[in-house]
Amino acid sequence: PLPWSPQWIASLSADYRFGAMENGVTPYVGATWQYVGTRHSDFTGLIYQGAYGIPRAQYAIPSYNSISLRAGIDWNEWEVELYAKNLTSAKGITGFAPYGTSAASTYVSPAGPIGAANVTVIQPRLVGVVLRWKY
Repeated sequence: PLPWSPQWIASLSADYRFGAMENGVTPYVGATWQYVGTRHSDFTGLIYQGAYGIPRAQYAIPSYNSISLRAGIDWNEWEVELYAKNLTSAKGITGFAPYGTSAASTYVSPAGPIGAANVTVIQPRLVGVVLRWKY
């Protein structure tokens, strides 16, 4: 399979803006769900496989889901929004190498030429506030 290309990617987003209140405040809410299907890692060349004993050319990378929520108010030229990204703190993998150099490489037992595997994951849960001024 083509590296890092899932068969399925899906995203569903919904936003709702309530009617304006007497004081000109307009509240809103929104949510986003994202799904990234199973993918395969980069190709590992035959030289690396033979030299370092790596058992296969590609590794299956598991699928993951991510949910984000937002709510806020729009008041004249000001907007305040509270958000939570990756609410479930999913550990979706976006990068993987079965070998490499990292801080963990020095602790691999027995120490070998390929070092520790390297994995990159999506940003963990993030909660924040945004204050916007429209001019």
